[in-house]
Amino acid sequence: TVIKIENPAGDPSRASRLFNYHNLNKLGITLDLQNPQEKPLFHTLIRNADASVESFSPGHLEALHLGYKDLRRINPRLITLSLTGFGQTGRKRAYHSCDSVLAAFGGQMHASGILTGKPRKLFGPQSCYAASLFGANALLLSLRQRKITGRGRHIDLSMQEAVASTLDHVTIDYFQDGMT
Repeated sequence: TVIKIENPAGDPSRASRLFNYHNLNKLGITLDLQNPQEKPLFHTLIRNADASVESFSPGHLEALHLGYKDLRRINPRLITLSLTGFGQTGRKRAYHSCDSVLAAFGGQMHASGILTGKPRKLFGPQSCYAASLFGANALLLSLRQRKITGRGRHIDLSMQEAVASTLDHVTIDYFQDGMT
């Protein structure tokens, strides 16, 4: 069972034609995580969860006392996946990220388009899809590891690094064909 938690104003992506595709078969709830009266319900959800996935800016949940260390006290077996543009730490953590930025920083735009022309973005949120695939794999592997150790973990996934990891074929082309 997947429960999508939205703030009371709703997810801005509801305006997208892809919203239903991305959220098919999820249950939904609205919660104001900044409201102390609503935190007990969130804590109950976390206490009973196998995993949580969040995509807030780095440090946002920690400021609300809902970061991984706080959630681990509620549920030591919880696996939390944090999806951010450039990771939770490091010098680029505060950079703005959207699919186009991630495609450019991850090298995806270099690999799309014509060699003599301008880089082109692939159709749709391809960077987000790549990061989601890596995130799902990391969650599944962590669930398997938890069966052995009994402990949860925090996964800090940089979407930019996930995009870059999909470009192995570019390196092969470079060395095979001498392309630049």
